[in-house]
Amino acid sequence: MNETIIKSPYFILFVDDEEKTRKYFAKGLKSHFNIITSGSVDEAQKALEEHHDNIAVVITDQRMPGGNGVKLLRLLREKYPTIIRMLTTAYSDLSEAIDAVNDGEIFRYIQKPWDYDLLKTELAQAMELFELKLERDQLLNEKIMIKRKMSKISRISSLILIAQTINFVNLANASTKKFIQDFAVNHNEKSDDVQNWDSFEMANEDALETLFAANIAKKVIDKLQISNDNKILSEVVNNDKIISDIKEIADKNNIKITSPNKIQDIKINSKIFKFVVQELVDQLLALNSNSVKININKEDYKGLVLDLEVSNIKWPMNSNIFLITPHRLESDLFVNFLAIYLLIGHIEGQIDTNITNDVLKCVIKIPKSEDSDIGDQFSCDEVEDIMLSVAMG
Repeated sequence: MNETIIKSPYFILFVDDEEKTRKYFAKGLKSHFNIITSGSVDEAQKALEEHHDNIAVVITDQRMPGGNGVKLLRLLREKYPTIIRMLTTAYSDLSEAIDAVNDGEIFRYIQKPWDYDLLKTELAQAMELFELKLERDQLLNEKIMIKRKMSKISRISSLILIAQTINFVNLANASTKKFIQDFAVNHNEKSDDVQNWDSFEMANEDALETLFAANIAKKVIDKLQISNDNKILSEVVNNDKIISDIKEIADKNNIKITSPNKIQDIKINSKIFKFVVQELVDQLLALNSNSVKININKEDYKGLVLDLEVSNIKWPMNSNIFLITPHRLESDLFVNFLAIYLLIGHIEGQIDTNITNDVLKCVIKIPKSEDSDIGDQFSCDEVEDIMLSVAMG
């Protein structure tokens, strides 16, 4: 009775410049493995670009026109490290194969001419190793995701507590809630900090998380010192001054600006507003200095509306306070955005940030003071909704 062979869904890529050898390899092994063949290093690279997600093993001949096998496998180790690398060579190339094994370029070498039983065993072991590594990586990713979600929830809680303690800033709770919604709930920027999360143990580094939160609080409060100006919402600022201040900032930074002939006169602390606009422009320039736009006012709003946009975003390394390990904060981008949200709320304005693909848009609304309707408290339901969104996200 013949035993049914269950093939792995993944593929073996065999690379050899001799057509007969490729056919011989595929014919002898097709009942045990899914096979792809390439006749050169260039063909192999194209196959890898197209199918690398489904390729488990690459086995290549050493001597080929246009590039040798070890060179291809070295490229594989750098670009596709999860793929198992094997080399097949004639006896005369044995020293190069041994060097490749010693240098860590390959999992194993197989000498020509092949013993097919041995070849099947070697390839089966390589396939098994790939699937074990794949399973390990999946478990590792799940572990990392859990750690990151736990940390994200912890940091949201810390920001809520920070908002409760900033008594000298108006509407701090509402502004912090909006920042959390825009940057922690609605925005899912990918993090490259996987290796650091792998080694980070939440239970053993609570103190580091506490210091991380305290450091963020200090940086934010330092930015908010300008709010100690006691003239909050006391002066009527006409449209000429608002447009003049924004144009000054735009011209200084070579930013394109569009504005109407007239906008609504509003009560506002112009010192804080000008500071906020400059801060926001600085953060957008940090994302991409060549593609920032400013538009003043919208006809359907009573008050001031300021649109800022940056395209082709380039996120600074390790800036996302919700995604990085606490010892990796290298850019204050998110910290500065939080301060901006708080200062805009302080002058009874509101900011919305929308991030889609590589475009970030900020809309600032400053209403007439009697039209302001921003609430100032987190309800229990709102906090619970935010935490659930993060935990389920």
